[in-house]
Amino acid sequence: AVMILVNSLLGLPWLVASTVPCMMHVSAMSEQNLKGNVTLSVEESRLTGFLTHILVLLSLLFLSTIKLIPLPVLYGVFLFMGLVALPAQQFWQRILLFFMQPRKYPRTPYTVFMKNTRRIHLFTIIQIGFFAALYAVKTIKAIAIAFP
Repeated sequence: AVMILVNSLLGLPWLVASTVPCMMHVSAMSEQNLKGNVTLSVEESRLTGFLTHILVLLSLLFLSTIKLIPLPVLYGVFLFMGLVALPAQQFWQRILLFFMQPRKYPRTPYTVFMKNTRRIHLFTIIQIGFFAALYAVKTIKAIAIAFP
């Protein structure tokens, strides 16, 4: 929190430990061409991040009301949010490439500029391996506490 304050005063970008919301925020603030495959510009706005943190702070005032919401409803909302965001994730798009013919690949920067699709698949397999390792660490309770 202190670094966010210092970086804001110095005009530097904020440090956020959560990568996915940062990337989704940049994606939402970007302007793309008509095909949607080239980013033309990105609007810099610290206001959206600031307002998000203010809303999180304000949610503390409504904890007694939030406790009334059944847990399965919250799980359903988070599942829906995850499934809606999934098609925009490059990792998921590259997983889907395993099940497509190479000539049917969508025209994206990582398919257009990479002549050898084996490198794309190798990178995706490495990422799947790391994802499985993270899930294993999270599942094993004896070591999960050491990796928040």
